[in-house]
Amino acid sequence: MRSSSSIGIVGSSFHLGQTKEGVELGPSCIRNNGLRDLLNQKFFNIFDYGDLHQDFSKEVLWQRGGAFRYLKNLSRKIQVSLKENDFNIHLGGDHSVGMASIHAVKKVYPDAIILWIDAHGDVNTAKQSATKSLHGMPLAACLGVNDAKAGDIWDDFCKHFQCLDPDDLIYLGLRDLDASELVTLREKNIKHFSSRAWQSEQFASEFLAHWDRINPRGERPVYISFDIDAIDPQLASATGVPVDFGVGLNEIHRLFECLDQSCKLIGIDLVELNPKLAKDPKELSQSLSILFYFVQQALKITETKVFFPPFAKEQKLSFSKVFA
Repeated sequence: MRSSSSIGIVGSSFHLGQTKEGVELGPSCIRNNGLRDLLNQKFFNIFDYGDLHQDFSKEVLWQRGGAFRYLKNLSRKIQVSLKENDFNIHLGGDHSVGMASIHAVKKVYPDAIILWIDAHGDVNTAKQSATKSLHGMPLAACLGVNDAKAGDIWDDFCKHFQCLDPDDLIYLGLRDLDASELVTLREKNIKHFSSRAWQSEQFASEFLAHWDRINPRGERPVYISFDIDAIDPQLASATGVPVDFGVGLNEIHRLFECLDQSCKLIGIDLVELNPKLAKDPKELSQSLSILFYFVQQALKITETKVFFPPFAKEQKLSFSKVFA
């Protein structure tokens, strides 16, 4: 992992890709509860580009002036950060915003590899989705899974955001897939690791065998989109679509052991934190600490200690069950 001296932060307070209020507070919650303190431990030059705020209502979500316009603008904003800094941290928002971040990464780094860490596949089309929730569709657009008629809004999404070759994508943490998503993964032969596979003793050897095939010289840029619902809800409950039997700190640590010092990591998404869904400050602290631990591992700030938000000092938090 390279030592990044310049970090850009971009926030996206987008929330209409799902139905639960509060996920739009994710960027400010992460910023205000210790992100800069954590980054300052290695004296990074930090440039915060602020948030792109959602400026339209649910009624125009599926119109061209709604999410389509917003995500195009977000992609442009993230591209600026990627070009001007060594590393980009993108704070969501629901995972719809991953459509913009992956598009931005591929515009700036066409040969980038994408790691998508999520309990869900996020690869339904608007036609396939039973809920019509946009946060379940970002990778379908990026992969160009287009089952819409010419001129339909989903056709516009796919034509603009298609940027990703299936072989450049790796899923980790999957455990809640729709039948249509499973078909897409199989048809496109996308490499994926369930949460159980990630926890297995064979994970490192299987991951590295695939990694050596797609990145044999270790020179390709890598971007990670991390949805906190990949984590087991007993550890990180402040999220909108929790799924039991998720991963923990051990699996995060194991992944970054595989992505060794030669990995050209250029940025991360941190998405789907919903502060309103935490039952109490302790639950919110623990969810934030998971995100901060992910940042620590990505940037090699520390190898062992979990960074707790400032307001968590008086709370008794323990990760001993998942991180020995």
